[in-house]
Amino acid sequence: RIFVVDDESSIGNIITTHINDMGHRAEYYTSAREAISAAQTEQPDIMLIDINMPDMNGLELLKFARENFNNMHCVLITGKYDSEQVVTALRSGAYDVLYKPLNLEQLSLVLERIGHEVKNQFKTEALKRGVPIYDFSDIIGDSQAMERAKSVTAKVAGSSANTILIRGETGTGKEVFARALHNNSPRRD
Repeated sequence: RIFVVDDESSIGNIITTHINDMGHRAEYYTSAREAISAAQTEQPDIMLIDINMPDMNGLELLKFARENFNNMHCVLITGKYDSEQVVTALRSGAYDVLYKPLNLEQLSLVLERIGHEVKNQFKTEALKRGVPIYDFSDIIGDSQAMERAKSVTAKVAGSSANTILIRGETGTGKEVFARALHNNSPRRD
């Protein structure tokens, strides 16, 4: 779950659409206060924050997010290069700082890096608790049909589907797919 917080709706809508097209769930807010209010209900995993906003600037929102939400990654976005702001943002816990006009490919790479870190952190915590890890990369098989099955199942895991039916012959890996599906679902906890 990703919050995009930017007072410029044209930029915010482009970023949100791009993130949703990547397969993530992005929500757009025009002010820091709106984002804070929404985060109280359901905490996002990532916040993309414009530094220069009228109601509460991005550095203040970053500070609030770091103090009040566990394990949230914040990426700041700025229209002008100000080395002092960038240093302050990174020292305050920003994961990265991106510049406008925003390069969507660069944004995708940053989100992928965060995703890998979150996934590794989740696996490490689960292993410490003695919980076995099931991931789509753990499913053995490299045929075209198996790759398609893994791809479709990974997409379903990120969806809001409540009921999923997995069918197949005995010994084909239905339970492995079910565990990978569960562990990669936003409702896994």
